[in-house]
Amino acid sequence: MIWDRTIQKHNLLFISKYPQIIHEFTDAMKDRDIEIETAINGIEAAAKIKKKNYDIVITGLSLEGYNGEQIITYLNKTAPSTVCIIYTTTISSAQLHFFINERNVFRVFLRPVDFRGAFWEALEEAYEYHAVQVKMRRIQARGDRSRKSRSARLRSWISACAVSARPERRRIVI
Repeated sequence: MIWDRTIQKHNLLFISKYPQIIHEFTDAMKDRDIEIETAINGIEAAAKIKKKNYDIVITGLSLEGYNGEQIITYLNKTAPSTVCIIYTTTISSAQLHFFINERNVFRVFLRPVDFRGAFWEALEEAYEYHAVQVKMRRIQARGDRSRKSRSARLRSWISACAVSARPERRRIVI
């Protein structure tokens, strides 16, 4: 797993309406070097998401206030590098298709799950995926700045040039 300690500690937000599941998850992750925050409903989760960027958000679908789908949709728009994982009791194949293909959900887990086994392995993969996403966005941003810089240089060069006034002799004069 990619652990870049020079930048910051990995973090995640775990959202569940069941306090016992939150306790089970935090207990399973206590030996891991991850900053874990929890929320018991969609409103509390939304408030935390607006204040902080998370590497991973794990959410149920049925929440009070904002539901899991609304949380994921918001993250897709405002924090596209955040890796989303769904943890729920049931999900239809249509919902699964929608979340995987339309909402970029990284994994879907059905309860109950062993947080120390397959779930932990998925978290490791999610952190690696998050690192790749962040790097790709940085490269893309540099490319955008580079294109803007080239465009600005071209505009300044064109404005520094004069165009001949006579139509038959229009040419760029430097």
